[in-house]
Amino acid sequence: SNPALASGSQTTRVNDGNTLVVSRFDAASRTEYLVGFNSATSAKSIKVVSATPSSNWLPLLGGSNISSNSAGEVTLTIPARSTVVYKAASAVPLANDSVSVALGASLDTSSSSVQLSAGVMNNDLGSVTFVAKKADGVWKAIGTDDSRSFGMTWDYRPFVGDAVPSGTKVSFAAIYKSSSGAISVSAVKTITITN
Repeated sequence: SNPALASGSQTTRVNDGNTLVVSRFDAASRTEYLVGFNSATSAKSIKVVSATPSSNWLPLLGGSNISSNSAGEVTLTIPARSTVVYKAASAVPLANDSVSVALGASLDTSSSSVQLSAGVMNNDLGSVTFVAKKADGVWKAIGTDDSRSFGMTWDYRPFVGDAVPSGTKVSFAAIYKSSSGAISVSAVKTITITN
């Protein structure tokens, strides 16, 4: 009855020593879940920022009813060596505005790959599609990520060929699509492949 816990997109909210809190999202119902893990020998109380403001949160495993404020902040208390799971009673709000998208691209010639990342300044249930083009070629989609970390590792050999001439330029962009369909595009970044 809560399929997002197994297959929904995921965003890490807190990763601090013995404590890990993640959000899982059901895109169809726009429902957010908070899952907290505590491997310490004492209880932890931790504040996280969710994507669901002004909502009650129902405990599915451990805990008691909690609520988020208008900024989406909610405090979880996780018992020692325990897990808690909460489900938001309200849907994640739609985001209709375009946002700033910051693209990162880092070349690793030892593995013939490029590490791509996209920073998006909102909490919406959107996705990022990374596109690439060689020199003055046409843009091609190379991957899509619907987890809030928005990143991928891309093997450039199938795109440019195994015998890559040193100095080959490849350009990248990140296209963010919000849950309401609004499109935002990053600035283009170009890397030069050297042998």
